[in-house]
Amino acid sequence: MLVTIATRLERRISRLIDPSVNRKPLSGAFAAGAVLAVTALFLPLAGVRAQQPAGTATFSGTVSDPSGAVISGAIINVLGPGGSSSLRTDPVGNWSVTGLTQGTYMVQIFAPGFTTASIVQDVTSPGESKFNTRLTVGNAVFLVSVTAKGTPRTVAAGVPAQSPKPKPIRVGGMVQAVKLISKTDPVYPDALQQQGVEGTVLINAIVGKTGNVLDAQAVQTGGGPGGRGPGPGATSAPPEMVEAALAAVRTWQYEPALLNGEPIEVLTRVSVNFKLNP
Repeated sequence: MLVTIATRLERRISRLIDPSVNRKPLSGAFAAGAVLAVTALFLPLAGVRAQQPAGTATFSGTVSDPSGAVISGAIINVLGPGGSSSLRTDPVGNWSVTGLTQGTYMVQIFAPGFTTASIVQDVTSPGESKFNTRLTVGNAVFLVSVTAKGTPRTVAAGVPAQSPKPKPIRVGGMVQAVKLISKTDPVYPDALQQQGVEGTVLINAIVGKTGNVLDAQAVQTGGGPGGRGPGPGATSAPPEMVEAALAAVRTWQYEPALLNGEPIEVLTRVSVNFKLNP
């Protein structure tokens, strides 16, 4: 063992005192080249880090319909502390927004023919939040006026009507809205006409796949002398008017709504106004 160590030491001493070994310092050109080579190795890593700011979050998601068909071209609006941004879903329904800082954000998702989906999300730490959204078809609204001769007076007290229990229909992709093609106007009740009673009946109606009305119910009834007035979007009419409006609307015929070419059930809103003209 001692012999081996001594042999190694002798070799190192011999190299140190060998005059043929080049011990000159590095030239300026050689040193500069070495620095450039090292810099070239680290520049790509610095570029990657610059594209991914530390401490930011990402929102992403997919917009689709109940059948699983995606919606391309849907509009995504993101509003937050840094302002707002807008983009569209790609051909497979995906979207993504990066670089979001801490704060509260509102995400709105919209496509023509659908109701707007709104999402509120707080960003407190880096990471990704995913929102897979299915849009609902926009309700069709129809307005009908029923007029008769007479002098109007204060609307009579009403009675509660059953709240509708429609099952919301979620749709996506290519949608064709429901269209009213045949209707019978409600009949103004004679007794109320003679008494000078006016009113408004709001109805939720479910239109089936064949275009007929599957169900129709008054939204809400209220008002009357000495009582509470109806709130926004409420029926304000006596029971006779409610029944007259419902009897007519239940006979209406529609061109059904279509989802990707297939008929679907949808919810419609009908407003029937009973007015008197002196």
